[in-house]
Amino acid sequence: MNLSALPPDCCRLFIRDLRVELRLGVRPQERLRTREAIVNIALDVRKSWRGYPEKLEDVICYETLANEIHAMFQGCQVSLVENMAERIADACLQRDERILAVQVHVEKPGAVAATRAAAVEVTRRRAP
Repeated sequence: MNLSALPPDCCRLFIRDLRVELRLGVRPQERLRTREAIVNIALDVRKSWRGYPEKLEDVICYETLANEIHAMFQGCQVSLVENMAERIADACLQRDERILAVQVHVEKPGAVAATRAAAVEVTRRRAP
């Protein structure tokens, strides 16, 4: 993931290789069982602290965000990884005003023969 350089009042938060179970695919046989999608997220975040943060409320909690993404897709049927990436990006920007930009990369392992995975990546920025 390669977002642009950050101003000094921002930081970049990453969630890497988040495994999400859901029914993913457009073909009927893909909808019969759950499968794993791999999600990677980079967030550009405006700092709400001075010096060194000591309180969880000062930062975007990556565990909370990961749990929200799991909940978003629990028991869900999604046809395309593009849909999944767009939904995650929108949810990130809506959850906290400090999030200025998000890049979401979603992989579907085994989607294409002779490959490890097919993937899509989207980048969204908060409107000024």
